[in-house]
Amino acid sequence: FSPSGMQTEVVLLDMSSSLEEALELTRKIRVAFPHMPIIALTSYGELEGAREALKAGANDFLAKPVSHERLKTSVLNALKISNLHHEIVRLRNQQGGIMTTRDIQGTSPRVMEMRADIERIAATAQTVVLYGEFGTGKELVARAIHGMSALSHSPFTTARASELSLETLQFWISQNTEGTLYIRDSHRLEKSVRQALIQAKQHGAWQTRIIMAHTIGDHREVSSYDVSPGEALIEVPPLRMRGNDIACLAHYFCMRFSALENKAITGLQDAALDMLGSYAWPGNIRQLENIIFRAVVQCSDTEITASALYPLMPMDVTLHDSNNTYKEYCLNSRQLPLCDAKGNLRRMQDLESDMIYFAFQHYKGRMSEI
Repeated sequence: FSPSGMQTEVVLLDMSSSLEEALELTRKIRVAFPHMPIIALTSYGELEGAREALKAGANDFLAKPVSHERLKTSVLNALKISNLHHEIVRLRNQQGGIMTTRDIQGTSPRVMEMRADIERIAATAQTVVLYGEFGTGKELVARAIHGMSALSHSPFTTARASELSLETLQFWISQNTEGTLYIRDSHRLEKSVRQALIQAKQHGAWQTRIIMAHTIGDHREVSSYDVSPGEALIEVPPLRMRGNDIACLAHYFCMRFSALENKAITGLQDAALDMLGSYAWPGNIRQLENIIFRAVVQCSDTEITASALYPLMPMDVTLHDSNNTYKEYCLNSRQLPLCDAKGNLRRMQDLESDMIYFAFQHYKGRMSEI
């Protein structure tokens, strides 16, 4: 992993200095990361070295000196294959009920604490209450608990609390099947249904594990939830409290949607990541996912830029460098926004300044044209 928490996507390995050491490293990478794309760089005319690199596990080789376009094409092709593989594995794990904490993106302290709670509670038969804001990823956490438990090969069933009647619950209890029942919006559970759940678990009449998602916010706090003995609480933190995980998640969604849309996008530029990091994300991960999906669909380059991302962001976004971002957006889109990032009308002197900047860039500094 890189210091920012984002995974390495492609390995470029120079074989020209020490062939044996490079081949040994290739073998070790292939064993540790079976699906990691490896591109070997060899000296011109060293066909034997290239053959050995492919035998050791490299996906492609390039002879130095290599042109920028040839290197770019090779890397983008490797990325497309890698992204597609990751998406296939993710879907297979989700359908097979074998998702684990490895499927939860991020390395922030709040996420690491949540992972530890998941691993500890998954080994028990406790009923679990997941609490967090809307869009924080509570169902993914529930699937990770299920996937790491002894019930991982049993069904994972989801139900909305508002649709869960006492008759339906009593029928499920009578079937006494193994598995996990995930109840969305548990604050909407009827008292009779809630009491029936507690009694069934306390008396050992039901082998099904219960995981309930309690959405906080809108004047609903976890303190308002009546936690019963034997229930375990896990907090799913809001995105704004997860620091660099915003960049990590943005990169993950970018790679995932690039595979689905058959695009070879390498990621987001630093200015775009700064823009994402400055926003409070009231819709949490779900809101970020939707914005990155739209950005990938509209992207016609190999990277998502700040100017391409800006029109997709909410009006109340706060930018680390709003002036430069506005100027970049104006220059690329050929239009000047009348409102600022908070939705207020911009001052006349700011609009005039941006018009002069635009004209200067448009005419490439030819003052006589301005």
